[in-house]
Amino acid sequence: MSAQIDMTNLLVDLEALQEAIVPLESEHFQRAAQMSQAAIAEAHQWRTYVNGLALCSFVQWLQERAPDLPVQQDLCTLLQPQYASVLEAVCNLKVGNFTICLIVTESVAREMVNIPRIVVDLPEFVAHFYVLLEVQEEQEQTILRGCLRYDQLLQYRQVANLQPDDHWQYQFPLDGFDPDSSHLLFYLRLLDPIALPLPTASAYPVLLPALQQEALAHQLPQLSADADLPEVLTWEQAAVLLTNPPLLNLLYLLHTRPEQRTAITGRLTELLTQINQQVINVWRWSQDRLDETAQAFAWSMPRSLSPAMAMRRSSEKVEAALQDLTQQQGIELPPQARYAYLTLEEMGCQICAVTWLMPAEEAEQGMAAPMQEWALMLILVAQPGKIIPLGTRLQVSTTTVLADVMLETTDLYLYIMVEGNQQEAFTTTISAPNAVPITLPPFVCHPRQLSP
Repeated sequence: MSAQIDMTNLLVDLEALQEAIVPLESEHFQRAAQMSQAAIAEAHQWRTYVNGLALCSFVQWLQERAPDLPVQQDLCTLLQPQYASVLEAVCNLKVGNFTICLIVTESVAREMVNIPRIVVDLPEFVAHFYVLLEVQEEQEQTILRGCLRYDQLLQYRQVANLQPDDHWQYQFPLDGFDPDSSHLLFYLRLLDPIALPLPTASAYPVLLPALQQEALAHQLPQLSADADLPEVLTWEQAAVLLTNPPLLNLLYLLHTRPEQRTAITGRLTELLTQINQQVINVWRWSQDRLDETAQAFAWSMPRSLSPAMAMRRSSEKVEAALQDLTQQQGIELPPQARYAYLTLEEMGCQICAVTWLMPAEEAEQGMAAPMQEWALMLILVAQPGKIIPLGTRLQVSTTTVLADVMLETTDLYLYIMVEGNQQEAFTTTISAPNAVPITLPPFVCHPRQLSP
């Protein structure tokens, strides 16, 4: 009888393993190869390539097993070269209402799995589920070895008093991953994300003491393309770098545009000085006023979206873009919205910011009033007599990238709209081909000037 039970269990295990095997197709290899080209060093290229195979395999597995689950890859770290070059895992993959982190290996021969500290201790990169994938490139297949819930990871870390090693890795037992892939599908379909709360990222980038900030400003330009961050930076310095997308992007450009090294190094220093020291408080725009930072950067005075502007045909590109968004694109802007713009001479463009307070929600009885929400729409247009070059990007971030759009056609402008509360700050970065990106001070909206 026991032999029969063992044989039954063996057959069940084999069936489960077969269901978790994803054959690698030619298009998977092609797409992974394309991803790897953006990496800045040979070691990073191979890791990006293997991670690309894992991502393609996992997405295909989901599409075959659960075609009803929407997959969002737009802000996945692997598709952002500046992250792919420094992160070993694949983070911020969205499946339905959940965040997935792919832990990728080429072998599971060991009993322990390396989980990067970055995807555990930095809220910007944590996930509801950590999925272990073994990429067998020569066999042209990927095996989904198991999944791990965030709460299970935290519980094990606490019970085992787990500490990261010198390479910022946690050693987690392989048998701690649930090998039944059907359980992951069950969670994704039926579990409420509220049941797996994730830590909230800070509204502002991490701020270093002055001496460490000076040290980081000196160290970043000296980092080699294949540098291993744990060997050259402290954990606190790495946290600043990894949670500041504009800073990480400049580091990436430092290695991919050596001919602009002097300009990029200068911009790195400026950005480190600017972090959490300057903000543009758009709360004052409702009073048709600018704060000191906006005045120093020569923003125009805030204006209301008057009916007269909507009726006339404007020759100003900012107003023309606003008219197109409201009349042709169907975007509704409330009467209380205010807009102002800044001319960026070195890029030949203007950035327009439109902002307004969202309707306040009523507090439930006995509960504190909800925090006021606000909206920010950013529009990038060319200066009069100029055009925006193809490949120009407009990016909005907090401590991770929230939205990133690129001019790929003959469109006359780019725009992004985000919403947040009074504890959030939105950083805007504009980049054009062969130009050093410009990062503006963060936009905030608060009745008092926030202290960094």
